[in-house]
Amino acid sequence: MAARAARSGAGVTAIDFAPGMIEKARARPEPVEWLVADAQELPFAAGSFDVVVSSFGVVFAPQAEVAAAELARVCRGRIGLTAWEPHPEQRIWEPYLGTPANTAWSSEEGIRRLLPGFELEFEHATWWLEAESGEAAWE
Repeated sequence: MAARAARSGAGVTAIDFAPGMIEKARARPEPVEWLVADAQELPFAAGSFDVVVSSFGVVFAPQAEVAAAELARVCRGRIGLTAWEPHPEQRIWEPYLGTPANTAWSSEEGIRRLLPGFELEFEHATWWLEAESGEAAWE
């Protein structure tokens, strides 16, 4: 998401909790400020960003309420995020039952509770990940 935004001309700061992910991202050519940071304690002043985006990141923060408050604190405009909804026919969801990703971020009601100060729109879709092998998908 960060690289795509930078390619479109946006000034972008991106974070990840995992230093290895940031190290890998810094090898990319896009002009992004890549930082190691915790979504539950963002190192930015209030209202620092016009847009705050999370693609399957913030939904795994252990304290969903704290992470959501941080997103709202640093955002002066719009928040966009991706989250998983449980699917009864997909076993991939089972390890996440009862986790913050499942309980707080996996329903419209939960997200409205987490981000009450925002006018929210929801789009439901299925994301299919296809690759020649598990290793290829991982890469």
